[in-house]
Amino acid sequence: MSDKETPARILVHCMIFRRWQLYWFTLHYLAGITAIVAGGLATAAAAESGPVFITGNAWLWGLLSAFLSGVVTFLSPLQKARDYKQAYYLLDTAIVRYQSHLSSASELLNQYEQAKHIVLFGEAKAAAEMADED
Repeated sequence: MSDKETPARILVHCMIFRRWQLYWFTLHYLAGITAIVAGGLATAAAAESGPVFITGNAWLWGLLSAFLSGVVTFLSPLQKARDYKQAYYLLDTAIVRYQSHLSSASELLNQYEQAKHIVLFGEAKAAAEMADED
């Protein structure tokens, strides 16, 4: 049994989904941990310097902590990472099934479309939209 060749565009998107998943996951933890450390440093600097905290450069730690906390809150990088991970695994499984002659090109394209919907709209909304189309 020979492997079927998967369309190049689908393979490229599979790897893109994986890269974006790693990017958003890294951003979430890097920003979150840095925000915690910066918040701790701002608190320590404020406790040590008392009322002159605002006049020194230590206020930058507080500003950095607030900014990075906003990044984690408003961009929701962990949810984006989960969506890309879900899309990657869905598409990766579809590719393996297709190459192993367990599914058709039509089924592969359906999974590809579902993976794109997950990335664009999030997993829950994509599942609802795909159910509406059926």
